[in-house]
Amino acid sequence: MRIFFAFIGLVFGRFNTGILYDRLLKGWSYVLDMNQTGCTMDYNEAVEAFEEHPWDSELVPDECVKYIRDESEAANPSRIPTAFTDSPMPMEMDVTLEQFHGINAREQRVYFTAIMDFTWRDDFLHWRPSLNNGIKHVIIAPDKIWTPDVVLIDNLSDDFDKKYQAGVTVAYDGTCHWVTIVNFEAGCVFDMTFFPYDTQACPLTFGPWTYSSRDISFRIKTPTNNITGPGQTGQMLVSPMKPNSTEWNILSTNGIMRELKYPCCEDEFPEIIYEIVFERYTLLPTLSIVVPCILTVILIILGFFLPPDAGEKIGLNITIMLALVVFMDQLTQQIPPMPSKTPLIGQFFVASLVLVLSIVPKISIKVRYKIRCVFIDSLPKILFTLGPPPDRPQEKSHEEETAKAEEINKFVDEVKTPTERLLMEILKELACINKATMDGDLGAAYEEEWRYAATVFDRVMAYFYILALIVLLLSTVLTRFWRDTSPVTSV
Repeated sequence: MRIFFAFIGLVFGRFNTGILYDRLLKGWSYVLDMNQTGCTMDYNEAVEAFEEHPWDSELVPDECVKYIRDESEAANPSRIPTAFTDSPMPMEMDVTLEQFHGINAREQRVYFTAIMDFTWRDDFLHWRPSLNNGIKHVIIAPDKIWTPDVVLIDNLSDDFDKKYQAGVTVAYDGTCHWVTIVNFEAGCVFDMTFFPYDTQACPLTFGPWTYSSRDISFRIKTPTNNITGPGQTGQMLVSPMKPNSTEWNILSTNGIMRELKYPCCEDEFPEIIYEIVFERYTLLPTLSIVVPCILTVILIILGFFLPPDAGEKIGLNITIMLALVVFMDQLTQQIPPMPSKTPLIGQFFVASLVLVLSIVPKISIKVRYKIRCVFIDSLPKILFTLGPPPDRPQEKSHEEETAKAEEINKFVDEVKTPTERLLMEILKELACINKATMDGDLGAAYEEEWRYAATVFDRVMAYFYILALIVLLLSTVLTRFWRDTSPVTSV
């Protein structure tokens, strides 16, 4: 017997639910009828109460209300569901960040999954639970009734407005609650100056595509201030399921509501802008980029302290240059083209490459006077790391060499005997040998002098490189902690 009554209740429950769907969607409405039996309420009081809360059976009893067929009351998905055309329809929205998939800095895109929560009141979707088997909530397909056309303005995906077609929960007083989930691919402009220790901010603009502020009063569902119009602030909710990616950590999701006038239209359109601020996890970039850079710095500094004429110096410099080229190529693949800014690590690579090119084998030539004054006489006294400079090469003037050769030739021509002539020839050959030896010593002195000047030059470049590294490190660290990271979004 219990099964029988349960079956009867289930059948009639389904029947009444079907009747309610027909009444809501197929052109039925309930109106005030004071002529029905059992209606004893005052007419003026009934009219006033029915206009304010037609679904409230405590204010107006069911005996004074009846359903009639009205085709104009049929659900129309393209009609904004408000009976008051002189004022905008209130609509609230919250966005919950369900999963943050990461960013593609090269293409300047951010990928995430969000839940969009809408609440509005449909003036054409209300009923009396007492006349509909006590039903207070129904779920209606979103293509059957009006739903908000709120989109992400910055969306770059092929399916511009691809919302999951979840059912709309409708209460008996017309309150509609629609929760849908969307995969977004939004465009953002990233500043990679401090890569890989960077913090990025991505503003996401949500707003109705069709309806202006004259049609809809767009609001944040959970605001953080008492403003109900432009200037209202809130936050994009973050799912407790830890939506952070393995590369980025979300710092803040502040939002603000504004109204903006586009060149295409006369009316202003409401928008809610959420700014997601996130920072990069630094462990992997440190191990893959920063640590090799530190090792490269050590090799570059070592190259400065190798002897200028060492053959290993060329091989070391070539290896360092190849490593820098590989790092620069890896960096280029990870950052977008920035016409006005260059990442600090990119500046480091370029400066290191230029300095490595300065570590070249020095040619043994005569040191000019200005070079001697700077690199041999002055700088070693400042560096305090080199030994005493070599003696200045002593070379005879061309006139002295010519006069001495003419004197030997003249003396050779004056001798008479063959023995004396032979001795004079031997003397002449010894003089040539002595001149060649002195020229070799002079070249060696020039070479030693140039080697010393090249060593001084390498030390100066090494100190300059170390100083530039310290300045770059301090600027990176200080600007990371002191630069303004507040949201840039404004009304």
